[in-house]
Amino acid sequence: MPTIAMPDRALGVLVVEARPERAQTLARDLKNLGFVLAGVAADGQQACLVCARQAPDLALVASDLPGGDGVEAARAMLRCHPLPVVLLAERDDRAFLERAQRAGVRSCLMAPVEAAVLGLALEMAHRNFGRESRLAAEVADLREGLRRRKLLERAKGLLMVQLQVDEAGALARLEEAAQAQGYALHQAAEAVVESQRLLAGQPRRRRSRVG
Repeated sequence: MPTIAMPDRALGVLVVEARPERAQTLARDLKNLGFVLAGVAADGQQACLVCARQAPDLALVASDLPGGDGVEAARAMLRCHPLPVVLLAERDDRAFLERAQRAGVRSCLMAPVEAAVLGLALEMAHRNFGRESRLAAEVADLREGLRRRKLLERAKGLLMVQLQVDEAGALARLEEAAQAQGYALHQAAEAVVESQRLLAGQPRRRRSRVG
C-alpha cells in the first residue's frame, strides 16, 4: 500500500456519527493513526456548530444519520466551513455515492473499514483538498489580475480621449489620482470607468472589494 507523508502537525478530524459506540471506535482509531479528534457530532446541524468552534481539518461522516443522511450533513458543512469530507457508506448504492460526489465528498469508504485504509483516505483527502484549494486561489488571482489590466487599459483609453494625452500621460494622470486619493492604481482606473458609465447613463456596477 502506498504511503503519504503526513503534515508537520496532527490533523483535526470531526467525526459525524450518531451511534456513540461507533463514534468511540472511530475516535480511538483516529488517535492511534496520529490524528486529533476535533469533535463529535450526531447530525449535520451539530457538525456545523463544531466546525464553527473548532475549525477541523477534515470530517469523517457516517452515511446514516438522524434527520437526514451523511450526504446532507456533508453539504451543510461544506456551506458553512469548506473542508475535505470522507464518507463511511453502509451500502454499495451507486445513486447514493453519486449524490455524495456531487455534494463535494472527497472519498467514500465502505464500512467497516480497516484503520490503515481509513488513515490513508483521510491523508489523501486532505492533501488533494489543499492542492485544489491552492489551484483555485491561483486561478482567482489570475482572473483578478486580468480584470485589473482590462480596467487599466480601459481607463487609459478614456483619459487619452478626454484629456487629449498619450498613453504615458494617461497613466501618469491615473497614478497621480491614485496617490492623491489613497487608492491602488486599479481602483483609480475603476473610478474612471465608473464615472464614464454614469455620464453615459449606464447602471453603476458593483465596486470590487479587492485591495
